[in-house]
Amino acid sequence: MSRMTSRLQLLLVTAVGMAILYMAMPGRRGAVSEPAPALADHIDRKHRPPMAATAATLTTPAANRDATLALPDRTRVVPQSNGDAFAKLSWVAPAPVVHAAPPPLPPAPIVPVAPALPFTFVGLMEQGTPQPQAFLSKGNSLLVVTAGDVIDNNTYRIDSLSPEQIVITYLPLNTPQTLTILGISK
Repeated sequence: MSRMTSRLQLLLVTAVGMAILYMAMPGRRGAVSEPAPALADHIDRKHRPPMAATAATLTTPAANRDATLALPDRTRVVPQSNGDAFAKLSWVAPAPVVHAAPPPLPPAPIVPVAPALPFTFVGLMEQGTPQPQAFLSKGNSLLVVTAGDVIDNNTYRIDSLSPEQIVITYLPLNTPQTLTILGISK
């Protein structure tokens, strides 16, 4: 008998549930269009638990309920297959576009500078010659030069000789340099 009772109870619950669903169907005459006022609306507000969701906060008029319960738009765009039934499609969002950093500015141009003079002053001869002559040493070599001479494989030109200084031009850069003569007193 207990088996029969449980089957009848199950059948009764199922029938009641189906009747409720049938009555709630949209477009059905007599369908429920607005929820009935909740019991919680009739209870004094001071007896409601604080910060708890009550039936009054969950039941709103139909227009507000639709706006409150509306889900965010989750429409998806189908990737283009261009008519190829076997095209590889991906639902993964494309990687964000990373803009490359601008290239670094080119370094400032290097201004070439003439090297230090490789000559050392040895002496000066002004008397007994038509032009003054200077004695310069470079390493183990001794050079005798006058104004206008080009020396050291056409790298240097002697511009002027005086008792205080010798002006020498570095020809690849056309840069004049001065070799000061020390120890001469007048």
